[in-house]
Amino acid sequence: MSIRALLDRGLVACCGVLLALFVLLLSNGWRAFAAAGDALATFRTFRSALVAMETVSAERAPTNGALGEEWPVPEPKLAALRAARRASDDALALLSARLDDETCEPCRAERPAIDAARSDLLLARANADRLLRLPRAERSQPALDDAVARMVDVIPQLQPAVYAADRSIVTSDAGSSDMTDYLRLASLAALLREQAGLLGSRFTGALGARRPLSGSEQRDIAMSYGRIGQLRELIDSLTRSRTDAKMNDDAVLARMRDQYFGAGLAYAGSVEALASRADGAPPSTAQFAQRYVPLMRPIVDFRDAMLNRVETGLRRHRDALLVRLAGGGIGLVAVAIALLLGARRFRRRIIVPLADATHEIVAVAAGRPSADIAPHAYSGEIRELFDAVRTLKANTLDRMRSIEYASLIQRAMLPDPSIEAGFGANHFVLWKPRDVVGGDFYLCRRNADGDLVGVIDCAGHGVPGALMTMTARALFERAMEATPLDDPAAILRRTDDGLRRMLSRERLDKVLAGSMDAGLVFVDRVRRRIVFAGAKISLFATDGRDVHEHKGARRAIGDRRRGEYDNVEVALRPGWTFYLGTDGLFDQAGGDDGFGFGGTRFASMLRDHAHLPLDDQARVFEATLDAYRRGHPQRDDMTLLAFRID
Repeated sequence: MSIRALLDRGLVACCGVLLALFVLLLSNGWRAFAAAGDALATFRTFRSALVAMETVSAERAPTNGALGEEWPVPEPKLAALRAARRASDDALALLSARLDDETCEPCRAERPAIDAARSDLLLARANADRLLRLPRAERSQPALDDAVARMVDVIPQLQPAVYAADRSIVTSDAGSSDMTDYLRLASLAALLREQAGLLGSRFTGALGARRPLSGSEQRDIAMSYGRIGQLRELIDSLTRSRTDAKMNDDAVLARMRDQYFGAGLAYAGSVEALASRADGAPPSTAQFAQRYVPLMRPIVDFRDAMLNRVETGLRRHRDALLVRLAGGGIGLVAVAIALLLGARRFRRRIIVPLADATHEIVAVAAGRPSADIAPHAYSGEIRELFDAVRTLKANTLDRMRSIEYASLIQRAMLPDPSIEAGFGANHFVLWKPRDVVGGDFYLCRRNADGDLVGVIDCAGHGVPGALMTMTARALFERAMEATPLDDPAAILRRTDDGLRRMLSRERLDKVLAGSMDAGLVFVDRVRRRIVFAGAKISLFATDGRDVHEHKGARRAIGDRRRGEYDNVEVALRPGWTFYLGTDGLFDQAGGDDGFGFGGTRFASMLRDHAHLPLDDQARVFEATLDAYRRGHPQRDDMTLLAFRID
């Protein structure tokens, strides 16, 4: 082969390699750029879902105000109500349009839920309009409560779209730790806005009927305060973990703390105090809304500030990918042009003359040409791009492996050989954490007289709940070492004392997520009895005909107020099976209306399947719970421990 032909082939090979690298770079760069664009589109859906939640929640204020007016309702009140409904309709229509055009498959799957929410909202409005056409004296309290509840029930139907978009953004290449934190803060702010609005709605019945708050309304208001406090602590915890000055010195964060957590909650507290007394003079629903609703505005401003930061970050990420893509393409084109020009010049100035001379000499000497000249190799500059992709994937895999490793550690701690030794096939444990790791665990300790078994539900779930189980387990182990096993109440009291020594007075006063529910049972095989003590966990027993519930104390371990824990003795009778379960079983939403599974269904499930072997019961119970959920997400960790004595 002549040197010219070899050079030509080398040039063709180099151009082919360069073209392949060019196509590979463009392909990967374009995919990354398209994924960044998809993340930005998904974020718009996330924002639309939060805005829809806020506008539907805000619609309750003019609705409640109108329900508190005498018939006929003044036109300004009706005009405000119509404006709020238009805002809700516009927000839901925009969310539906986002879901139709969405590149996020999990988001698109939530479209039927949004349609159902819109339908339920229309029904709730029709019900409110029916009440508005009645004189105020004929608007019964149950009807007012039902009207408020129907509006409140629309909000949870919008939340799955938020969760789907959030997961899609976090798991994408654009989901940096900053984006994740800001997304979480925006979601927490949206939940806080809903809870703040729900707190205001708790006053509607009493203020509208000009009567004192009922006991149930006061309990609901206290529950709303508790949830608002939990959300505040989560927001403060997440903002404290941020090291950037922009986050910690943020004016919108300070305004939310001052105006809502300060003035807003103070005003709600003053209205609650007035409305709790028969001789009080609380404001009307319209007056309350006029004062209270503006104080919630900083929550929405904080949410929007966090959303703007996410959008800015996603845009910068997408633009950076576009610049990198364009820069890489231009660089490769320049290299290709330079290579072609250099090869042409080298060929023309060196190879061609040398080839011609060699051809002539060889032709003269041997009568045939020779072309044993090795071609030169060329390569492109793409290593930086692939290194960046590998680094990102390595970091993601590292985080996933860390959580999976934590799950392995927790699962390794749960199976206790003492349970197998004490009960054998006469027990089962159904342990279903909501996330990869959870806040429930169970334990077993044996002595010469019998076995102590227990189920503990630590506040929280996921990684925080799993970390709490480590502390709880250590406290229970210490208490069991220092206390007779046949005195479960004493073990609970000692564990409560240990937890209070660990937590500061301030944390207990704020009712932070440091408490735990517990149920302990000592199976006394010598005296043929069971000794039970619980902290917000009951012991159920059934023989297939009757179901008995032995309730635990009303206060959890580590509660703000100390609980009183007492032992309950139950005789061991043939054919009876005993169950300890955490509240995640009873609170799991499902069915046609999304209600919790509840104690009645649980008791029926125990009674219907008490005759089965315990291994079969575990499978049937799990299948029953899954069937009841009907697609609803698991709300909390679930644990059910069952045993029987031959």
